[in-house]
Amino acid sequence: MSASLPKFTRQVKCRLSMAYLPFRRELKSMKMRLYLRPSSTGLPYKPTDEPYDINFAYPLNLDILQTPKIKLVPFIPSVHAVPFYAAATKTPETMRFIPFHFTKLDDFLVNVVGPFQASPDYPLLTIIDKLKLEQGAEEKDCIAGVIGYLGLSTMRRSLELGPVIVLPEYQRTHVSTHAIEAAMRYILEVPAQGGLGWRRMQ
Repeated sequence: MSASLPKFTRQVKCRLSMAYLPFRRELKSMKMRLYLRPSSTGLPYKPTDEPYDINFAYPLNLDILQTPKIKLVPFIPSVHAVPFYAAATKTPETMRFIPFHFTKLDDFLVNVVGPFQASPDYPLLTIIDKLKLEQGAEEKDCIAGVIGYLGLSTMRRSLELGPVIVLPEYQRTHVSTHAIEAAMRYILEVPAQGGLGWRRMQ
């Protein structure tokens, strides 16, 4: 009897795994629908002096969200939307593998920026090239791309990194490596060093 237990256990695990598979696929589908849900409210993209609510549930330490070559700042539509959209749509291949599709600025704000701003768990950050900024350029002319966080789980202390969009001008440069490094350090570094002290990113 005892000799057959391992085989029986494997069979039970296999059957449970197969039974769970459709549920897991549906859960993944639900997660993607949640990520891509449209926002019902418009977002301002014209310059304004009004404060912008980044709507993030955790302390955002901008000191750790940077390296000597780039810095990550909250994506503010009135500051970053127009220059990012203009640069991203100049080359269609930029958005080829991104599950966000837009043909005009309003679509980009509602279907891409909107879902991030609507949820306190999904921050969208702008990648700023500090090297170009230090040469005297304005911040709006130093936008190198965007990077965000998805699927934050306080219980598991884990999340997903995405989207990561680097504009064509900055591809195959320091930008991608440094942006991902800063984003990961903020999540994984201990709170005493300015991070959240979480366990896992994917």
